[in-house]
Amino acid sequence: MMHQPVEQLIEGIQAQREPKGFPGRMLDAAFAPILISRIAISEPLRDDLRRLRGQTLVDIGCGMSGAGYLIACRFGVRSYVGVDVFFENLRPDARPCLPGAVEDRIPVAWERQDMLDFLTRLPERSVSVLATGIDVCVIPSFKHLQRIGEQITRVLHDDGLAITYSSDIEPPRLSRISHGIRGFPTLDDIDLYHRG
Repeated sequence: MMHQPVEQLIEGIQAQREPKGFPGRMLDAAFAPILISRIAISEPLRDDLRRLRGQTLVDIGCGMSGAGYLIACRFGVRSYVGVDVFFENLRPDARPCLPGAVEDRIPVAWERQDMLDFLTRLPERSVSVLATGIDVCVIPSFKHLQRIGEQITRVLHDDGLAITYSSDIEPPRLSRISHGIRGFPTLDDIDLYHRG
């Protein structure tokens, strides 16, 4: 996995402002293996995720689980950008904890920045977005969470997907496909949003 500046992966991105940050801690995605397993056993979900091919995938709140990068490799995205304000080791030589061997390699960039600040830098309709484990306990306010959803709608590529799992983010004005597992009401749905 070779780090590249995000400016090389997303045409038209604005220069980064100094990270503001806010109190809190990084909650690493312990559910990443569950997400990967659910994708592996659900053919309809895999079919829908094929829309990611050729896209740039921005993983907001990426943490160190590596799930977003594995999804990016599996579904043929053009490039992957991991964004996390709490990721202290976010540097060009940092690597997430990738389970198993990852044979496919794609261009990757890591950005240590608040997800809302990062999303506001992106051009309209330019990327696909992954948000796992983003709920009100890791976000400064409900209004901040709503703004993140609005920015996801703004930056979502015409052919792209916004993917949420175990997340309180609901991007407005987009079509939603929900992938739940029958008989397991305690497992969160994987929701896919797209321009309908």
